[in-house]
Amino acid sequence: MNLKVCMFKENESIKSTISDDAKIWRYMDVEKFKSLLTTRTLFFSCPFNFKDPWEGYLTSAHYDKFSQQEEAYGGDPILPELLKKHALLIRKTFAISCWHVSDFESEAFWRNYSEKGVVIQSTFGRMKKALESETEYEVNIGMVKYKDHLTEIVGQQGEITAFDMVLWKRRNYEYEKEMRAIIQSKEWWLEKDQYFDTKAGQNIKVDPDILIENIYTSPFEAGEEFNGKVVDIINSWGFDIGCEKSTLMKAPF
Repeated sequence: MNLKVCMFKENESIKSTISDDAKIWRYMDVEKFKSLLTTRTLFFSCPFNFKDPWEGYLTSAHYDKFSQQEEAYGGDPILPELLKKHALLIRKTFAISCWHVSDFESEAFWRNYSEKGVVIQSTFGRMKKALESETEYEVNIGMVKYKDHLTEIVGQQGEITAFDMVLWKRRNYEYEKEMRAIIQSKEWWLEKDQYFDTKAGQNIKVDPDILIENIYTSPFEAGEEFNGKVVDIINSWGFDIGCEKSTLMKAPF
């Protein structure tokens, strides 16, 4: 009998850079939060859906380097074009859950991703343990590396992996301090069209009781009514997890 086992890997980018008790944050709207509780799954989105249109691509410096190498050998500069096609493949065959690493809430993240929603606060250690119930996909977790796309290349000495292509972003996004949990679609290399639905993404099994340490509701919602609605959702599904309104906008006096 072929038994499936949980497969979790810490990418090289995260080793020795983040401790198990490091706080991580996921900002989301109420519907996604409710889905997390009711389905006991964490949504992984395809890079096609991200705001950065160059997700999955290499840096400009990397493409320039390959073009120069091709020309030096008297060939046509076709490799950069192949790498661009590979980037499109990356955007179909990977799905990602993005987390902000910080000791504190982020005002910018509230406004950009969850102005009328919630944030769940976890830790790196909790996340690893919460994903132990997932047996279908191998989950890689790594820190995003921020690069100057005009001068820096991706990977080690120009040697790149598919994970390198989804674990870098331009330095313009450095404020995000992002950690990514990543899965890859099955048998994509066999060209059997085994891609993720770029709109639907993929739900991955997770234990919310373990994953969630604290829940905070939007600091921009006046009064306590909104917080009460979120508390009702939590209680209605039998979870015993504390939920408080964010004090980000609370007067200091």
